[in-house]
Amino acid sequence: MPPAQADPEITGRVLPCAASVAFGQRLRKLRGQHGLSQDGLARRTDIHPTAIARMERGAREPRLRTILRLAQRLDIQPGMLLDELTYAQATAPRART
Repeated sequence: MPPAQADPEITGRVLPCAASVAFGQRLRKLRGQHGLSQDGLARRTDIHPTAIARMERGAREPRLRTILRLAQRLDIQPGMLLDELTYAQATAPRART
């Protein structure tokens, strides 16, 4: 298996949940709508570019403080980053492809 899809019991890796992936996709879309690169958003929010990249891939779940900071700097309501995320997504592992 490729490393990104490796069995977590063997490698110890945990696949991101569907909600994390959906959050990351939403963040990437909103960042793009504002014409910002990951580095540009990082400078605006004082969040490390690697952390932003990991959030966009769904590999990192942001804290509430981080969501609020992202929303403020993107000039959006925090709910826009969370709209349509469901409890089912939050508890289900990401589908393997």
